[in-house]
Amino acid sequence: MNDTNIFNYVIPVSDILKLGVNMGAVMVLIPRITGLLIEGLLPITEAVKQMLREKFKDHKDLLIGLSPSLVVGDPTIMVCSILVVPFILFLSVILPGNQFLPVASLAGAMYIYPLVVPITKGNVFRTFIIGMVALVMGNYIATNLAAVFTQSALVSGVTLPEGTEYVACFDYAGNPITWILYHLAELKWIGAAALTVLCIFLMILNRRKIVSELKKDTD
Repeated sequence: MNDTNIFNYVIPVSDILKLGVNMGAVMVLIPRITGLLIEGLLPITEAVKQMLREKFKDHKDLLIGLSPSLVVGDPTIMVCSILVVPFILFLSVILPGNQFLPVASLAGAMYIYPLVVPITKGNVFRTFIIGMVALVMGNYIATNLAAVFTQSALVSGVTLPEGTEYVACFDYAGNPITWILYHLAELKWIGAAALTVLCIFLMILNRRKIVSELKKDTD
């Protein structure tokens, strides 16, 4: 097979095909295996919910959080997860200022969709667009945090592949919450004060929501 020259690097076509097969296998197997593990927890979850209902009889419904791997088999999520791969790779190359090219992170890109699907009510087009916007934002955030993320990896004892200057990922380095927390921390006392105010605000907001739901349950 002929070799492909990309950005002055000669890449054997066989390596490209192997990478494609490996990524496809990872994207299928990781959620499947995780989903099987989570399914094994469902009986325990139901038992815990029943126990909590008996203990907290004033609450009609109690929710227990589980891994999003439990729902990645949803048709909308599967379709969007497949469609997003070529688009995000293409955009990662042409987006101005972006220096992050997701490869391994593509296997975890599907985990953004379980959050989106309930909002879009399973609409594939809207789910795909929202996911794309989030991933593009993740690209820029990962680019911005790549240096500190790489430093953290090196401190943890990770050995970077030869020729690799920076590493990042969607999960942590591309997370907007991570970006906000990191840059607020750079402001030292001002950032700490802002985080404190934000936490108090969210606590009050959450408390009001809980009280409101309790009133609805008792009515």
